[in-house]
Amino acid sequence: MNQTLICDVDGVPADLSTAWLARYNKDYNDNVQSSDIKEWGMHKFLKPECGVKFYDYLEDPTLYDEVLPFDNGCLEFCNNMRSVGWRIVFATVIVIGSAGAKFNWLVRHKYLEDGQLEDYVEMKDKNLLRGAADILIDDGLHNTKSWYESGGTPILFQQPYTINANVPYFHTNDWNKIFDICNGVYSL
Repeated sequence: MNQTLICDVDGVPADLSTAWLARYNKDYNDNVQSSDIKEWGMHKFLKPECGVKFYDYLEDPTLYDEVLPFDNGCLEFCNNMRSVGWRIVFATVIVIGSAGAKFNWLVRHKYLEDGQLEDYVEMKDKNLLRGAADILIDDGLHNTKSWYESGGTPILFQQPYTINANVPYFHTNDWNKIFDICNGVYSL
């Protein structure tokens, strides 16, 4: 029997923050790095004159032409999971201007094949997928908390803005450990 897991895109396989901050730094003559972002809500770490206008960069679908994958083993993890019978569905929050851009990014970086739309979902409330999968890998504390509260197994993907999160579930960015968690080697 195949098992399904839900995997976020931004902050998990895709290093959106670096490309996003590069645009901000150029426009606002600043030098903020991803490691400077210590909590959710990146605008809090930027110049006040930018503020929430920072999120407008997400409306430009060409932003994903600049986004690189993390060099952290995620693609190898996905391939290994598929080889042992897992289905990986990428679920991601989008803004209207970038609809489809993340799917194209996943295809370009070989996480999905062209036309493999059945394993890609654009949505805001990932918990709606809870009946389709038990495991969620996400860098958003709000997403993993909701998943956990609904009885699923979340893995909070560790980033600088989640490093100090104190959660009663898995919190790591080690893909080998995530593989073992998904395959029952670790339990809470």
